[in-house]
Amino acid sequence: MAGFNQKNKAPDRRLHLAHPLWCVCMAALLASGSAAAGDLDTSTGPDGPVEEFSADYFACQDEARGMAPAMQKCVDAELVLQQRHMNDALGRLQQQLDQRSVSLLQASQAHWADYKNSTCSFHHRVNKSAMAPLEVAACHLDATMERAALLRHWQR
Repeated sequence: MAGFNQKNKAPDRRLHLAHPLWCVCMAALLASGSAAAGDLDTSTGPDGPVEEFSADYFACQDEARGMAPAMQKCVDAELVLQQRHMNDALGRLQQQLDQRSVSLLQASQAHWADYKNSTCSFHHRVNKSAMAPLEVAACHLDATMERAALLRHWQR
């Protein structure tokens, strides 16, 4: 998810919060004990506020100690939690809207889900590393957290 550096027209390859590898790298860093959960600023991403990971997620990643199967379970559990947060935000937003806006929101949500699934599937297709399944799960998690933040933003 590299951006484009307008100054020198070169790709911007810095990792940011939306990049699926960011989650994997930070999880490994936390598992190694090199950083504490409080050291992370997940409050903003490239497109606005991003929900923070749960305390259970950090504890799980710490217990995983960088082992991919255990890390996968942590990401999967966090995804379930973050999907619930996103669905709660979607429901609250729908209650604030007129019927036409609700229909547009539902169509937007369906298109977003298709986009997320195809983007994360493509990521898996082009990434041949042993960590690909974990990175794909992180892709779904990051996208879900960003979407939940956007839905909460629209509630204002």
